[in-house]
Amino acid sequence: EMKNFMFKGKLFCLFLCIILLLSSCQIEKTKKSNETQKATYRDCFTKEEKTEGTAKFELMENITVDAQITPAEKYKDGLKKYYMKHYMEPDALKSRKDFEKKPTLFGRKLSKSMDMIAEKVDGAFSDKKIEWDDTSADLVVKTIFEGKNGETYSFIAYWGIGDEAFDSHSKAYSPIIHIKLLEGSNGGMDTNLVENIKEYLRDYNDIEVSFIEDKKKTGEELKEFLEKLVGRKLSNTWECVPVTVESVASLNKVFKNGISKLKQEEEYCTYWYYYDVKGFPFADSNLNYTLKDGETASELAKRTSPNNILMGLSDLPLLCYVSKDGIIGLDIYNIRMEGDVYKDTEQVIDPDVVLQKVKKYYEKQMLAKTVTVLDLEMVYTGYFTDGNEGEIQPMIAPFWRVRVHNGERNVYFVYDAFTGEAIAQNNPTS
Repeated sequence: EMKNFMFKGKLFCLFLCIILLLSSCQIEKTKKSNETQKATYRDCFTKEEKTEGTAKFELMENITVDAQITPAEKYKDGLKKYYMKHYMEPDALKSRKDFEKKPTLFGRKLSKSMDMIAEKVDGAFSDKKIEWDDTSADLVVKTIFEGKNGETYSFIAYWGIGDEAFDSHSKAYSPIIHIKLLEGSNGGMDTNLVENIKEYLRDYNDIEVSFIEDKKKTGEELKEFLEKLVGRKLSNTWECVPVTVESVASLNKVFKNGISKLKQEEEYCTYWYYYDVKGFPFADSNLNYTLKDGETASELAKRTSPNNILMGLSDLPLLCYVSKDGIIGLDIYNIRMEGDVYKDTEQVIDPDVVLQKVKKYYEKQMLAKTVTVLDLEMVYTGYFTDGNEGEIQPMIAPFWRVRVHNGERNVYFVYDAFTGEAIAQNNPTS
């Protein structure tokens, strides 16, 4: 009986040793697996990725890089900063009445610009008589346009006049055009809907639209038309935001309760174009600067700014709305551009530095959802001259702009292209 007890004891010890050995092996295996997993993380781009402009890898736990990157070839020789200037119509503004008699738009006769629009949209202005809005402080003209698609459009053009803050207040400046279907012609036209799709959907550019056979070809054709109309080069970086049954359904999933309805016959696509500054898009990033004690700013720098916070001035994107019936709307701006050189060529920081700053930001966050870095793009945008150089002026400078989908929406990180200073982080409106 004693032998039997000892035998059982030895058997138990042997069994326990086997269990401990297996557990140890499993722990070691898990440890090695974790180390292997950890080793796949990296926070630098390869030379090939920087050259080709695409990258896909794990940055850290719950953060993936699946990004388009501005190719190194575009900025390797350094970039400059520029003072800002505003577009002016070429002729002197002797009086409001004189301009109303012989108006110009983008440097040519207003009637010629209207003819270009009529040809592209495929229609005609039913009455060439132009009615000026004399109740406005600025120059405003409104008329009606009949499209061959059977729809009726409103045409509105604006010019600024007489603002002392501009380079010259003796000219009409910063023209803007809005063309859209008259109210009720298309129930799906909703600029807020476009903004929401652009902000909340990660891959809105990839959504196909049934009524456009080739989105890229259509986009390039519209870009060429807009360049001829405004007389300025547009960036090769442009976007297509589809407002379709599919995109609206995806948006409603984001908001869970569903906020929008769209019929298939109301579908359209909004093309976004940006002016070109030395080969880069002129982005409207809404960058702010808070005046320090003792700093002063010009009237132009302060014109849209509350208290001591200056708001960066940029040019708005040019928008073209396209449906199965063709062009159904245009928002065209020709306001601001680069002027004289403010700071000569400087080398820009490496995108690795930018990526590591984004990583550092998220290391301090509790991430409940997967975050994806989608774009690291070099852009020019409106900012301000150095306050220690005297009166602060608006200027145009290069920045690294990073688009990140945080699991719920697209947010932006903006870093000074030369110093790496964070100008905006986790900003949904850049």
